[in-house]
Parts: sequence; C-alpha cells; structure tokens
Amino acid sequence: MRRTPFFPPLSLLSLMLLFLSNPALAWGPHTEITRAAIAVQPNLPELKKSFGDELDRIAKDYCWMGDWRESVRPDHYADDYLLFPNAPDHSSHMPPEVRRTYKPFFLRALQALRTENPQNSSRWIGSLLHFLQDLGSPPHEANVGGATHTKMERWLDESKIHIADYKPRLLGKTDEEALAGLLERMDQLHAFAKVRGEKLKPLVEKLTIRENQSLELECALETAHVTADVLFTLFTLCREAPAKIGGSFSGNFV
Repeated sequence: MRRTPFFPPLSLLSLMLLFLSNPALAWGPHTEITRAAIAVQPNLPELKKSFGDELDRIAKDYCWMGDWRESVRPDHYADDYLLFPNAPDHSSHMPPEVRRTYKPFFLRALQALRTENPQNSSRWIGSLLHFLQDLGSPPHEANVGGATHTKMERWLDESKIHIADYKPRLLGKTDEEALAGLLERMDQLHAFAKVRGEKLKPLVEKLTIRENQSLELECALETAHVTADVLFTLFTLCREAPAKIGGSFSGNFV
C-alpha cells in the first residue's frame, strides 16, 4: 500500500527549525548579561511602562538574535533584524569582523527607537547587543574553536551575573559622539576579554569535567557593564534630534 508522505504541523516544523538554527557554540550568558544591564537603568520604571513585556524579551529572546540567522521564530523571521542596506551580509561574531556590526546596528537600533514601535525597537536592540556581547566572550578573543570554545564561554555560574552597584555611562551626547564613545568602549572590552581569554585557554584545556571559571565570570560582568552603557546611551539619545550620520531619522519614541 502506498503511504502518504508525512508533513509535520507548522508548530512542530517551527520547533524543528528553531532547534536546528541554534548553534552549539554560543556565549552562554547573553540573557543574564542583558537582564543585569537592564536592571541598573536609571529610568527603569519609565522603560517598563514604555516597552511592556518587550523589555524582558530583549533579555529573554532578542539578545540571541545574532545566533538565529535564517531562523523562523514563533513570531518573526530573524533575518528581518539582521540584514538591511547598511549590513547586507551576515557577519562573523569573531573579531575583527564583528567590529563592522557596531556602527550600522547601533544606528539602526536608534532609528527604531525614534520612529518605530517598542517591539521593533526591542528586536533591533537585541541584534545590536548580541554582537557587542560576543566581543566579551573569552574564546572569541582568544580565537579558539571546538570543545575548548564551549568550555571557555559556558563554564560559569550565571546566577552571579549582577551589577547592582554600577551606574551606566553615557557614551556621547550626540549620535556622532556616541558612536566614537561606543568604539572606544568596545576597544576596552576587547582588551579586557583578550587578556582573560589567553589565560583561560590553558586552564580549561586540561579539564574534562566542568568547573566554573572566575575568568569567564569577570568577562561576563564587564560585558554587562558595557551593555548597560549602550542601553543607557540609546535610551537617552532616542529623545534627541539625530546627527546627520548613518541615515538616522528624527521622531519621538513613545
């Protein structure tokens, strides 16, 4: 008897695509880093009122956007927030190539904050944060792959990622100043993570059983500081008229 081909229901198919699209190698604490950075924003009550549930989704979902390329998510297509005229191709998340994402994604997130709804703004912010945070990943800075890569970015106690005493820094008062400040801040994160990545590599190579690494936690905490600075700068600048760089548009964020 001839069998009828089985086509999984759309919901099951979506789950299969999600599973296949998530890479094995990923800077584990994206969510915890982002939550810690959001928690120290000085205007947090206002942000919660403006963004609603989307604010938490920046941490829970959208900060993983960079790892979801060509992925069909339950409520959006990831590449809609990863590819656009100023970033027409997928970029590596390893330095130095990941650095080319900073300017276009920062300006695109700022444009969305000024002219689009909280959902779109949150998704563009998530894409930006993913690329920024990947620079703080120790194996990215040490240019390490394979099993050692996983050990170097997932062997940490994520429950310790809190920066409650940190006060976010404004990276610039205009779009142009903020971009310059962002690049300088990323240079600092690069130097911070590179030193620790090079120290961490020989330590974890010898281990066969997981042991949480303090050097990884240090990188995660510093990445949370940078994330807090970037969020504070975006939320501050979105109320200002844009400088004439990168194609930003004026508007009011509600």
